[in-house]
Amino acid sequence: MNAPEMTQSTTKQPNAHLIGYLAEQPLHPGTGQALGAIDQPVAREGGSKIPVIPGSSHKGSIKHAVTGGNDKDPFWALFGGTDNEGGVLFSDIRLILLPIRSSVGSYKWATCPYLLERLARDLKRTGYGCSFEVPAVPDDKVLTEGKTGGRIYLEELTFTIGGAVDETIRTELAKFIPADDPYGKVAARLEKQLLIMSDDDFAWFARYGLPIYARNVLEKETKKSRNLWYEEHLPADTLMYGIVAARGETDGKYADKENKIEGKSYNDFIERLKGDEQKKIDPLQYLQIGGDETVGRGFCRLHVVKGA
Repeated sequence: MNAPEMTQSTTKQPNAHLIGYLAEQPLHPGTGQALGAIDQPVAREGGSKIPVIPGSSHKGSIKHAVTGGNDKDPFWALFGGTDNEGGVLFSDIRLILLPIRSSVGSYKWATCPYLLERLARDLKRTGYGCSFEVPAVPDDKVLTEGKTGGRIYLEELTFTIGGAVDETIRTELAKFIPADDPYGKVAARLEKQLLIMSDDDFAWFARYGLPIYARNVLEKETKKSRNLWYEEHLPADTLMYGIVAARGETDGKYADKENKIEGKSYNDFIERLKGDEQKKIDPLQYLQIGGDETVGRGFCRLHVVKGA
């Protein structure tokens, strides 16, 4: 079919869905360019330098998971190609919670006012609505569970607890984590593990606090090192989110005329992600994103957020 025109709206981006991504394994959305001693750093946003998964990787990962790389799959044309535009828009996958080693518990799920403000904007423009206010947090202080005025250590740095996290923020973030067992218990950990720090403090951890893994190539016979390199990763349990949206009408079929395949619509696509028990459609629950798939990197739990 001919590509439909994008519907205009003055209040929200039409026909959009938020998707939460919980990293089950470390993630390596690489850039292909060395940075100092790190041969393969993670991709970062141009201005903030916050780690990001580009929209092209977002689209490619979901396309492969949905179609299996089969160009005869009914969903194939929906993703577009050389000669036609697709019917689904894919945003970058944005960071919202970063695990940081803590003196209290195994780690804290850290975020900052900038990331919360950006999430609030995304919630509003996609029609979900935002229930929380973004707090102000000074440098060297954090909002988290614990005695106000008490100390907490994150990595090797000391912070003062300035108060608790507002319940509405925890409630909103929990929506990005599945509620089914055992993920409901993961979301429940937000009560004790959620931590908000200043933008400057968070930027330091996001820039210098990510785990680095050494990789090696060995000679086949002698087992001597032939090539040692270092890769930067986002740690397991990192929480991110992305947006998918219809480029036009949600029920328009993107047919593959060359192969005489009727094709699928945006509504079919969302149904494929969420699943439908009555239609016996299994949900797409897991996705591999980024590099190093063969060594277990990049596997995420996908969750379509309810509410729009």
